Amino acid sequence: MKKVIIVFIIAMFLCVVTYNITKNSKKNILALGDGLCLANSIYNVEGHSFNHYIKDYYYEKKLLNNFNDEFCKSNLTLKELNTIILENKQINKQSIQYLLDNADLLTIAIGFDELKIKKEELKKWKRKRNKLLKLVY
Repeated sequence: MKKVIIVFIIAMFLCVVTYNITKNSKKNILALGDGLCLANSIYNVEGHSFNHYIKDYYYEKKLLNNFNDEFCKSNLTLKELNTIILENKQINKQSIQYLLDNADLLTIAIGFDELKIKKEELKKWKRKRNKLLKLVY
């Protein structure tokens, strides 16, 4: 029982030390994603996304070192994001791998545009189905 208590005390001590070391350190934030990441409206106008609210929070607390949302692109699919990461693409002389390695906070918002694409495909399929039904009946 003494060993369990000693291990617990050591673990708690390490947690407290780690927290105190990192609580005031400046954060690097990396945002990846599609139109949702950019807060695109239905009129394709960028707004203030959840990433920007996170950035503003850390900036106001003076805890923001770097914020990068240059890998957020409208109509970006999961497959394209995977290719960007595997090929280690660069924007403004910074590779995605470097940014991923140094990110303290990573946000990924992807799939929104893929749902939109699927919805358009569904509409096309329904139109074709309706044409076929008209031919049959």
